[in-house]
Amino acid sequence: MRSFNSLALRQVRARPLRALLTGAGIVLGVAMVFGVLVLSATIRGTFSDLFDSIYGRTDLVVSGEQGTGSLPASSLRRVRRVRGVAEVSANITNVWTLVDRGGRAKRSASGQLNVAGIDPRAPDLTDADQVAGHRPRHGREIDLQRSWAETNEIRVGDRIRLATPSGVARLRVSGLFQFSTGLDFGGQGFGTLPISVARRLMDKPRVYDEIDVVVAGRGAGATRKVRKRIERVLGRGGKGVQVTTPSSRSADVDRQLQSFDVILLFFAGMALFVGGFLIFNAFNMTVLQRMREIGMLRTLGAKRSMISRTVLQEALLLGLVGIALGLGVGIFLAKGLVALLKALNFPVGGLVVPLAAAVVAVATGVLTTLLGALNPARRAARVAPIQAVLGGAEVREHPTLRRAALGVALVGLGGAGAYWLAAAAHPHTPQVAAGLVGIVGVFLGLSLIVPFLVVPLVRALSWPARRASSVTGRLAADAASSNPKRTGATATALTVGLALVVAFGTIGSSFLGSISSELDRDFARDLTVQPRGFAPGQGPQQSIAKGLRARLARIPEAAVVARERIHFLAELPRPHGATKTQGLIFGFDPGPYSQVDQTELKGASRKAAYRRVARGQVTVGETYAKDAGLKVGDRLVLRGGSGSQRTRVAALVKTVVFGGNTIGMSVQTMRRVYGVTADSQLALKARSKADRPLLDRKVHRIVEHDYPQLVALSNDEFKSKIEDQINQQFGFFNAILGVAVIVSLFGIVNTLTMSVIERRREIGVLRAVGATRWQVRRTIVNESLLIALIGALIGVVVGAGLGWVVFHGVAGAVPGAAYTPPVGTIISVAIAAVILGLLAAVLPARRAARLDVIEALSYE
Repeated sequence: MRSFNSLALRQVRARPLRALLTGAGIVLGVAMVFGVLVLSATIRGTFSDLFDSIYGRTDLVVSGEQGTGSLPASSLRRVRRVRGVAEVSANITNVWTLVDRGGRAKRSASGQLNVAGIDPRAPDLTDADQVAGHRPRHGREIDLQRSWAETNEIRVGDRIRLATPSGVARLRVSGLFQFSTGLDFGGQGFGTLPISVARRLMDKPRVYDEIDVVVAGRGAGATRKVRKRIERVLGRGGKGVQVTTPSSRSADVDRQLQSFDVILLFFAGMALFVGGFLIFNAFNMTVLQRMREIGMLRTLGAKRSMISRTVLQEALLLGLVGIALGLGVGIFLAKGLVALLKALNFPVGGLVVPLAAAVVAVATGVLTTLLGALNPARRAARVAPIQAVLGGAEVREHPTLRRAALGVALVGLGGAGAYWLAAAAHPHTPQVAAGLVGIVGVFLGLSLIVPFLVVPLVRALSWPARRASSVTGRLAADAASSNPKRTGATATALTVGLALVVAFGTIGSSFLGSISSELDRDFARDLTVQPRGFAPGQGPQQSIAKGLRARLARIPEAAVVARERIHFLAELPRPHGATKTQGLIFGFDPGPYSQVDQTELKGASRKAAYRRVARGQVTVGETYAKDAGLKVGDRLVLRGGSGSQRTRVAALVKTVVFGGNTIGMSVQTMRRVYGVTADSQLALKARSKADRPLLDRKVHRIVEHDYPQLVALSNDEFKSKIEDQINQQFGFFNAILGVAVIVSLFGIVNTLTMSVIERRREIGVLRAVGATRWQVRRTIVNESLLIALIGALIGVVVGAGLGWVVFHGVAGAVPGAAYTPPVGTIISVAIAAVILGLLAAVLPARRAARLDVIEALSYE
């Protein structure tokens, strides 16, 4: 019995190559889950450290609703007088960029400085300790976070140049501080300077962005009472003003990150799903290879449960080793994902490795391994003793029609679930679950259908190989089609990763095409000036002070310089009972802006709509209007940190920008309600076509010399920037999907290696009758290419179909969005399939070519 119980270990030792290839799938699958969980914990840890560091002793934070815009300067005095308020500190904030000696703005995250203008006499409520010099007292002094200063080789007493909204400013470093949490905000730094100087440089006169409050009493009850008093004091129950605790702000960020976590975990699950295919295929082939051995064990009295147990023990042994290695690989994967996020300017700090992440990764790894080996174990247990007499000949199984019907049903139901999720304007848990399970169902159904497609696809795809070399091409085709279920399972593993790449490419290319068409149709400008990397909705953004607009307007060749202010709202204003919707608010001067923008309006002429906007009305995106049940003329209440205003809908806007969830208003309305005084973009139009080159040169000269944190973009460059931002976001997820594709590569190698072992005698006969080593290699390479091409072809079709379904679900709520086939992605997938096929064939082809002829002929 002891000898039988050690059989699993002996099997692993006897077939080290197969164990290595099978283990690779487990390693990468577990690494994906662990790496994604570590990444999620790291992001949450970064923002937790941020709130702990910035707010320190703060009990309440007063700001504009959803943290947007500014509060009137009188708010500080009114808050200070509230009973129960012990200490108060107010600030204004902005993002500045370090400028080098050559006058160039540093473009990496380490050049970004989050600056707060503070009253030097106010108490310091942050969790910061002064470690060198002193806090800024007066004039152009600045206190810097020590880690950021050290990264940029800045010392106390140095004079540094920073690109601010008002231009490049020279400031003297008065001191260095550090947070006790050791905050690392993705390389970005923090600094403070006197509020009197900050107001001029940030162009924020007579406002505060935030007021931090320390409550006199202790406990949640005292904090809650003071919070209610502040809301009452700030008018109309604090409508438009947000009074929250730092912990509530942290919880809000956690909720916003939940959707990101779901997407990350879905991709990790896909990698495990592919790994499960690899395990299933590997152990199926192991059972077939050991058919005679298993039959002999049954003849000697081994029970079916004992046979099944030894296969599961072997799987568990490989699983545990793979899980241990996967945890280590997962750390490196998490570091790579963190580096990738930093390259996308997403603030994320040092790795946080929670124990729960390791527990979940281990549990999913064990479960996937056992599930993958379960059916092969059952198959091994059903081997009859007579099989020992018959030998190791493989029993060919043909897929049944019931299998095909089940596969079609799963694909149909899965597609419906994916569409339901995509069509939901505000998906809830059941819709998210249905969508993600639906996508998994599509691939499960696909795994049942693919074996039926293998033979006709092999016949079609092998035609070039058979034409180029009839012998090796035919041998490869026969080998690939001899076992459709095994070939289908191997190809499906590759299909999953490539299909998701194509599906995401379909969605990306469609929205990019829609945005590009909208810009071509609506842009009537020649240049756009904006901060580098400007991306509304992705955290604090740099801004443009009014001084630059006035300066550009004095250029003789400039006919129009129109300003635009763009801010993200986690919750757009909505009628009573309407669902919460996040989106963008746009502020503009109706007169000048109408000359540089030709966006299609509905419900009113352009002239009438802009005249109404000048009087305080708003335009709303069609998607938002449909979702909120708004029509032209309907009433809407705007609430912000500086006030509230009742208004009407002047017109509907047909746009795909931010999914059509937008509200447009005059800059006066935006300032009056939200306290936003700084421009996000400037749109310029030349007096004539002949003046465009000269205007372009003059604007570039001013921006590059005095405002290095800004860029001046032509319409083509502006579109290219948007395309780059979208491609970067999709590229992040494609990088994760790349792991699933790599797992499938090991699956092809495993299948081919087993195929070489099974066909050992056949290869020996071929070599005996004159086949060269090169011909044997070419046969294996052709077979590998066939499997890879089958997986890629099905992946392209399924991915394009899945992308079409998801896009049309989303596009149903976004007027103007049009489907665009992802031609570039399809070409990339085809090239990737050829490369993967060649890579997968290297080891098996080499092994087949090196077989000894005599040994192969005597192999049974």
